[in-house]
Amino acid sequence: MISARVMGVPVPQGSMRGFVRGGKAVLTADNRRLHSWRADVAAVLSAARMGHAQLTGPVYVWLSFMLLRPMSHYGARGIRHSAPVRPIGARDDLDKLCRAILDAATAAGVWRDDGQVVNLIMSKDWADDEGPGVAITIEERT
Repeated sequence: MISARVMGVPVPQGSMRGFVRGGKAVLTADNRRLHSWRADVAAVLSAARMGHAQLTGPVYVWLSFMLLRPMSHYGARGIRHSAPVRPIGARDDLDKLCRAILDAATAAGVWRDDGQVVNLIMSKDWADDEGPGVAITIEERT
C-alpha cells in the first residue's frame, strides 16, 4: 500500500487545447498551474513508493481533496450561513481533480497505466488547519 499527502492547492486537469506550431500539432493543458501541481504529486508519490515495485495488477485508489474556502464565504463573524457546507462549484470538478492525480501517478511510475484502476473512491471537502492538498492511498488488489 502506498499512502501520501500532497500539500498545496489541488489543480483540476481540464480539457486540452490544440494548435499548430511550425507545421506540427501541439497539445497543452488549459490550466497553467497544472504542470507544477502534477510535478509535486509525482515527486511525493515517487518518494512514497520507494521500496515498492511498480504495480501491475488491479488497483484501488482513495483520494481525499482538501480545498481552500473562498474569501467570499467569510463575513465579519466567521463563515457566512449562506456559504456551502461542501465545495460544489464547477471550478472544483471532482473528476478533473482526480484525473490530474492519476496521470501524475502514472508519471511517477506507480503503475504502468491508470487503466489499472478498478476502484476509485474520491471526496472533496474544505481544508482544515493543515491546509489544502490531497490525501492519496493506493493499493494493489489481486
